Amino acid sequence: MTSAPILALFRSGADRDRWSPVLAALPAPCRTMHRLTGDDLTAGDAPRLAIVSAAAYAAAPHLSAALRSRHPAAELLLLAADGEQPPLHRLFDDRIRHLVINPDGGGAAHADELRLFRLAVEKLLRGESWQVGDYLQPGAAVFEFPLSCSCQKEEIIDRLERLIPDSADAGSLRQRAALLADELLENAMFGAPRDPNGTALFRKGTDRPIGPEEAIRFRFGLDDRTLAMEVEDGWGSLAPEEVLAHLAKNEARQLLEPTAGGRGLFIIWRFLDRLHVTITPGRQTVIGGQIRLGEPLTERPPRGFHISAH
Repeated sequence: MTSAPILALFRSGADRDRWSPVLAALPAPCRTMHRLTGDDLTAGDAPRLAIVSAAAYAAAPHLSAALRSRHPAAELLLLAADGEQPPLHRLFDDRIRHLVINPDGGGAAHADELRLFRLAVEKLLRGESWQVGDYLQPGAAVFEFPLSCSCQKEEIIDRLERLIPDSADAGSLRQRAALLADELLENAMFGAPRDPNGTALFRKGTDRPIGPEEAIRFRFGLDDRTLAMEVEDGWGSLAPEEVLAHLAKNEARQLLEPTAGGRGLFIIWRFLDRLHVTITPGRQTVIGGQIRLGEPLTERPPRGFHISAH
């Protein structure tokens, strides 16, 4: 059988055909299957990436375990349409760190969604990390602000809000951007710094100096379709499983308590259109994503994410 670095699994031929426009955007040879039992998963060369449709994932509860048993080096990516994504506690149990929602969404964003889907696959095949500029059109400026004091937060948020030009929905976008920037910065300044026992080193809401060894930097950029932002810290105190656990735990709660663990991460995920988290344990964490312009300041159905460790 022809070598293919990507294996795409579907519930049926109709499920495969439904996603065929998305498969056409893949950057590498792909082998598709819609028989998901027996020796079929071991046919052909070992893939570097397995793409699983939400329908196949829902129909075969042990599919991810079977994939990992047969292809332990392959990354797993779940592909879903709006309303199809499974509950996060199952993704946590199955250690699925990559979720793409609605890449065939149509409308003006269709081409860009396909571009980002293709880019996500390329990054998984190459083991590369997401960056702010990936969401933006070529030539869009990205601004970076190193932090030396927690007191810089308001200044950075003000700079971000002033970057957004006046328009009919500018007020809503500025609110959403400010909320996300606040959560990202608070997480880097007060959530990430922890001692070897996992105890926070600094009390949230206080002014404190930030040493150069903490390497906290905030980045953002804007084009005519997207606002992208991320924060980097030099702690690397998160683990991918911890990120998924925080999201799943908070999703399962009807009311979020202010002291709920991982509440900030959950808010960031729910208000972004796509989340990326890249962790170098003990050295660095980068959290960020994109906001599509023209969206209201509301929590929408859960969006996609890419959670990686290097």
